[in-house]
Amino acid sequence: MDPVVVEIVDAPDDRWYLCTKCFQRFLWVDLSSRQLRCRRCRLADKQCAICDQLFEPTNGQQQYCKRCDYFLMQHAFGQKPPPTREKAELLLQLQLQLQLKTPAGHNPSVTERWREIKCAAGLAEDVNLSD
Repeated sequence: MDPVVVEIVDAPDDRWYLCTKCFQRFLWVDLSSRQLRCRRCRLADKQCAICDQLFEPTNGQQQYCKRCDYFLMQHAFGQKPPPTREKAELLLQLQLQLQLKTPAGHNPSVTERWREIKCAAGLAEDVNLSD
């Protein structure tokens, strides 16, 4: 008699899991990945007001992701949290590009520096402003 080998990967997960808000039973695939909420209790993803990352809010009024909220509580709204890894890499690349563009002994004027800052920030030219 040959033993039957069952692969766990192919077997569907028929177990029930509780929603963390309404405590009703649902399949694992029906729950959200972050808060483990059902479709009725789940809130739409929002963008953090500080770091622009998508997060699943725990209530409707939440504006900040967990990382920024923790940083704000620790530092009492005194300064912005450090940039995320992606933004830090982007800022480093921009700084390297600026260093490569300027010669070693050249100090840019205020106007040149202001143009570089606006370009790095993605701001358009001030065509509507008059001198």
